[in-house]
Amino acid sequence: MIQRIQSIFLLVASACSFALFGLPFASVKETVQGSALFSNDTVYNLSDSTALLIIYALAGLLAFGAIFLFKSRTQQKTVARIAAVFNLIGIVLALVLFIQDGVMQTSTTPNDGIGLYTPIIGFVLILLAVRAIGKDEKLVRGMDRLR
Repeated sequence: MIQRIQSIFLLVASACSFALFGLPFASVKETVQGSALFSNDTVYNLSDSTALLIIYALAGLLAFGAIFLFKSRTQQKTVARIAAVFNLIGIVLALVLFIQDGVMQTSTTPNDGIGLYTPIIGFVLILLAVRAIGKDEKLVRGMDRLR
């Protein structure tokens, strides 16, 4: 059924991925010379990397699309796992880009943005959805359910 708990988890995880289009990962008070992320503006967000933009768009679309695959739980579980992988790749890539930028070697201290935490929340929610889908599958396959 579409009103199961995994649908809520997947919907919120999808919202976390799409929220990154408006939320920054980090910000600084003024532009930093020699920085790829903070030289044009004072915000590090998805628009600074095309790869991050594509990865989080795919993660959000896959998580949202998995909601409607409730008739085939194995397919729903697979799509949710792929969304989790994209989300994890996005987290790692965002951290790698930030570390490679070298802004930490300057005197400027970046401030955390809420966008730094939403991918982690989305990843955890997708894992919870996969777990709930597995529980549903086990319940349907089990012999101890009511008929």
